[in-house]
Amino acid sequence: MIDGVTYYPFNLIFPGNKKRVFYHETVENKSQWMQIIKKLISFNDINEFYSLHESIGKGHFSTVRSATHIKSGKKCAVKVTQK
Repeated sequence: MIDGVTYYPFNLIFPGNKKRVFYHETVENKSQWMQIIKKLISFNDINEFYSLHESIGKGHFSTVRSATHIKSGKKCAVKVTQK
């Protein structure tokens, strides 16, 4: 809160690990900007395409989970890495 105004931040990380923080005065405005940016960079949430189930394997950098493709119902494995 600055001068009685609450700001809602979100971070963007650019190549070279350069971070920028953007502040908005309303949650709605922040959400609108985030949706526009996600659309521009072709961001997709994996949960829109797959139903993730239990973990079936784990390595140093990722976890493999069983999954079901939502549209086709086909069972598969999905490798999930942490950024």
